[in-house]
Amino acid sequence: MMAYGNDVKGAQETKKIAQEKGVNSSHLSMHSVDIRKSNEVQSLFELTKTTFPSNGVDILVNSAGVPLYKELIHVTDEEYDRLFGKILFNIDYLMNEKSYWWAS
Repeated sequence: MMAYGNDVKGAQETKKIAQEKGVNSSHLSMHSVDIRKSNEVQSLFELTKTTFPSNGVDILVNSAGVPLYKELIHVTDEEYDRLFGKILFNIDYLMNEKSYWWAS
């Protein structure tokens, strides 16, 4: 199961590479998820638990990031908030959500 933000092309390329490496196609359903929205993360975990009820999640890879092409000295407070909110806080949320779903 693959979740991606807004990079559809990148997700499709990743899926193709995984299939070429022998990953079972039934495990490669793609889902667009905004990890800043807790309801979307919860829906993804509900779908995952329904799809794989006995197996759960073995690996959770989060490569979320926000590109910012400027010198550090020119980054605004709002940009810092956006960057760290998405990268740090949402990774923690994903891990907590995973723990909640598979602990029950």
